Amino acid sequence: MSRSAKEQDLAKSCGWPEGLPKRWSAQRKAEVVLRLLRGEDIGEVSREIRVAPPELERWRREFLDGGQQGLKKKNRPG
Repeated sequence: MSRSAKEQDLAKSCGWPEGLPKRWSAQRKAEVVLRLLRGEDIGEVSREIRVAPPELERWRREFLDGGQQGLKKKNRPG
């Protein structure tokens, strides 16, 4: 499956040579959250990176509560 030109451009601009990640590291989540905090539209970012808005809102909350460390994967009860 090939990636769209827009996805490839996004990946390059973010320094992600392999394209959009399948799993998001804390650093990459932080980069996305910073875009939101700079005022980019959550709907546009969501469509661009293919992550649902509620997930982006959770990332933003976790970042504001704990910085990049707050975005690290946690064992969730379940």
